[in-house]
Amino acid sequence: SNIKQQRAMKFMPIIAAATISAANAADSAPKRHNEIMIMEGHTQRSHIISPEPYTYINETDLPSEWNWNEQDDGHSCLTHQLNQHI
Repeated sequence: SNIKQQRAMKFMPIIAAATISAANAADSAPKRHNEIMIMEGHTQRSHIISPEPYTYINETDLPSEWNWNEQDDGHSCLTHQLNQHI
């Protein structure tokens, strides 16, 4: 029993060091990159002058389905997909 306690005590500093190291690594992990930069002196997130479409278009006036590839007159509003595998 005494030998088991001595062996367990031998590993205690290693376990403590690993725990502290893991905690420090989590704190120093890089934060998520954000592409939005709020410049100094800017107080508004947006500046909208004209009314937004949801304020003047009724949902019932919109088509029930929409597909950019197949319009009513049969043409497509999409460009051809070239070299998309690269």
